[in-house]
Amino acid sequence: MPIESISAVPPAGRRLTLRDDDGAWFLDIVELRPRLSPSPIELVRQDIRSILLNQRKLTLIERMREDLYQQALANDAIEAP
Repeated sequence: MPIESISAVPPAGRRLTLRDDDGAWFLDIVELRPRLSPSPIELVRQDIRSILLNQRKLTLIERMREDLYQQALANDAIEAP
């Protein structure tokens, strides 16, 4: 349900019931956070893990590329510019 359908957000610790054509929505407001506040670690843990893994992968690929280039130079398979 879009947030725009809620006219006034109740304070934390309150319950909210919304009705539409599909049925009723029961919301239990546990905590309110400002829009620009940092996200809880539980919500971004997988994103952080993916970012770190991708950075490590890119570093490994770059290192392998450089090693391959150095081996080719050492074996006279290519000429340095």
